[in-house]
Amino acid sequence: MDDVIDVLNFLKFADVARRLVYLHKVAEEEGEVIELQSLRNFATFVVREWLPAPQIGINLDGLIQAVWRPPRFGTLVMNFLKSGDIMFTGLYSQEAPGSRRRKISGVLPPHLVMQHIGDFVLEMTVI
Repeated sequence: MDDVIDVLNFLKFADVARRLVYLHKVAEEEGEVIELQSLRNFATFVVREWLPAPQIGINLDGLIQAVWRPPRFGTLVMNFLKSGDIMFTGLYSQEAPGSRRRKISGVLPPHLVMQHIGDFVLEMTVI
């Protein structure tokens, strides 16, 4: 894990690195494990895609989970699988009270996930 944290710090992702160190400490204290390959896959994704820093947690399987909530747009959740794929769900905000809420989800390699979440990326990166 230390090598991943060192690379994140070197590449100026200090906030992400600090959060991962904290989660690792908490997991150890509670006798849980963070899947190292999930952590590596998440770090690679963060470095490649340059998205705003997400909220970061660990799911019940020890996988890294990232959550973005673009204001007034919706919620995007990604679980970084050991295989390298990402399990993702995008829930869009309701357009009008009583209307059906749109959702996208799946399990895909990172480059295909990025193709499917383009509208979320746009909302997260618009200045």
